[in-house]
Amino acid sequence: MKFKDWMENKTFRRIFKVIIVLAILFILSFFLRLANVYPINQYQKQFERDSNGVINGTETIYLKGTNNKAIVMIHGLTDSPANLRNLAEFFNQRGYSVYVPLLPGHGTTVQDLNNKKYSDWYRAASNAYEDADEKEKYLFGYSLGGLLALDIASRNDVDKVITLNAPIELKSNYVPFIPFVKLFEDYQTKGEISINKLKELGFSVPYNAIPLNSVSELLKGISKLELGNVEEPILIIQGIDDDVVDRDSAIEIYDEVNSKEKKLLFLEDSSHQIISNEKDNYYSILNFITS
Repeated sequence: MKFKDWMENKTFRRIFKVIIVLAILFILSFFLRLANVYPINQYQKQFERDSNGVINGTETIYLKGTNNKAIVMIHGLTDSPANLRNLAEFFNQRGYSVYVPLLPGHGTTVQDLNNKKYSDWYRAASNAYEDADEKEKYLFGYSLGGLLALDIASRNDVDKVITLNAPIELKSNYVPFIPFVKLFEDYQTKGEISINKLKELGFSVPYNAIPLNSVSELLKGISKLELGNVEEPILIIQGIDDDVVDRDSAIEIYDEVNSKEKKLLFLEDSSHQIISNEKDNYYSILNFITS
């Protein structure tokens, strides 16, 4: 049968049109992905790295203490331990050993993060907690780290737990559309920060994009979280003006955990990244731990 005869067949014409549309979508997706990843690659070339490919300034933090008490701190998605350095030093100066692990896929490349699962982050955070051999051990988690801290506490005995802007409900309107968006791009880009500015910030947030796969993995972690299994004393801290995490997340955590001792602290004039009256809040955490 000649091509002309095939084209006169209605079923074949439908199939042919579908193939053409799919081919156009494939080509469009290919070029959109290239356009999406190019500025990310250019940005990442600026960093100095160690022999393992870790960006200088983003490495794991370990500060040895003197009081046989430890606090394990877990950073947020696309962040690094540097984001928690001030808090870590505050506690270390008061005798605490502080462990701040670099979570898998962080401090390297956005593409590396894109390939990591929630289970990878959980394993790294849980191992850091288990490796601390002090008599008393506390967990602090920021954002994704707060989710991980809750998850660890739901499966293990922890002395006390502190969360900051832990996500249960996200504010982003694009989350339901991630499966569709992933057809055309792998990353949601953020505004670029100059290397000099990053140095001022201590390389706390070295990535200029968030992998959509990572957001999906975060949502998987939230869906599997068993808040009712958390029985440890807990301090739940939430920024009132958080533009990423819905502040109802803190209320849900408070209502769902089975801790006899639980406290909810809302921070005025505080967003997801910016915490007002930082030093005062350090003392709030210290007072909770020592109470």
